[in-house]
Amino acid sequence: MRERERSGEPFKKKNFYDELASQFPPRSAKAFEYRMQNISYVYSAMGWGWVKGLAPAKNVGAGVRRTIEELILEHEGADSPHTVEFEAKVSKLRREKNRPMPQGAPSPPKHTRDLHL
Repeated sequence: MRERERSGEPFKKKNFYDELASQFPPRSAKAFEYRMQNISYVYSAMGWGWVKGLAPAKNVGAGVRRTIEELILEHEGADSPHTVEFEAKVSKLRREKNRPMPQGAPSPPKHTRDLHL
């Protein structure tokens, strides 16, 4: 779908879901639509665009996220660190309540350096 969208070739997402469902029973076309939305989430977390109309769905497990990211990198011919796993961890930590504040240093030491440009 992504390649067709890039090339401007018309397509129907439902046809892709139906084809996948016929190849991999008992999974339904709707299950493949959800998986495509997970793929959109991974594209989004990587800072890349996703297929129009396939809004990112964050409900994807850590192991599946990593697998999707590796498949995307392979398909796109790109090399990237595993940013999706990092983004998922950050998101989880941000949702946690009552996290203790870091101690920090009340009087941090000052250091200056002369920069010779």
